Amino acid sequence: MKTSLLLVLALLPIPARSECLAFLVPPTVRVTSDEEGLHVWRAERTEYVTAFAAGRLLSHSDPLAEIEFDNFSPTLAACTRRDFRISKKTGLLRLWTMKGKTFEAVWAKPEGLFEFSFPPEEDEKNRPALAVANRAAAEKAAALALERVRTTTFKPPEVANQHVFAADFDKTWAAVVETLSDQKWQLENIDKSSGLVSTKPFVAEGASMMACNAKPDEPPRTSLNLFVKTVEAGTRVKVNATFQAVRKDREVTCFSNGVLEKALFDAIQKNLGGQ
Repeated sequence: MKTSLLLVLALLPIPARSECLAFLVPPTVRVTSDEEGLHVWRAERTEYVTAFAAGRLLSHSDPLAEIEFDNFSPTLAACTRRDFRISKKTGLLRLWTMKGKTFEAVWAKPEGLFEFSFPPEEDEKNRPALAVANRAAAEKAAALALERVRTTTFKPPEVANQHVFAADFDKTWAAVVETLSDQKWQLENIDKSSGLVSTKPFVAEGASMMACNAKPDEPPRTSLNLFVKTVEAGTRVKVNATFQAVRKDREVTCFSNGVLEKALFDAIQKNLGGQ
């Protein structure tokens, strides 16, 4: 009998670790503070908002108990689509949105939200500590989800990466080399016959010089290719900047925001004597 019972228990499916669903609310999505969708919430907001679907309660009859304790637990998030509370009248999804250390209820159309998941702690023996851990897991997942959204929607800024100086090639070439030396760039390649100057990767200091689709873990390494060419109005200098940045061992896409190029052109002009 014991053998049969053990066999039956062994064949029973082991419950998988659950994942709860949460959302990023884009700035363009209409969010309301009422189920009827009449009162727009934060109409002028410009940021993404982290939200959790108000689902069936796993261990509490009143979600406000969790809100009062400034804690977050899986009881405030939808762990499956069955847990969604969608108004039959308006088709709006009820959400809990983070506001400081507390939550407030809002409503939004599900199709306008970005969905992501996170693993909650499941041990109920130490709820206060688990609530903190669950909130940290949710915030981490929200940050990663936001990075993915920004990666797909990120557009490089338009910058002026070339400038024509009213000086001949030799003077401009000398000013370019002097400027790079003054700014401590180490030269990788210099070929006056082709008008190309390349620098080694360098961690530049000062104001932010780039726009990235995610925040790098460390300051990026920057390298330059400068092209110097004679044109009808004088000598043109074109700057191509490359940024090497990582986020959690993953390459981050970065582009110049124009600060670097402007600083170089201003310094080259100064070394030309302001002519």
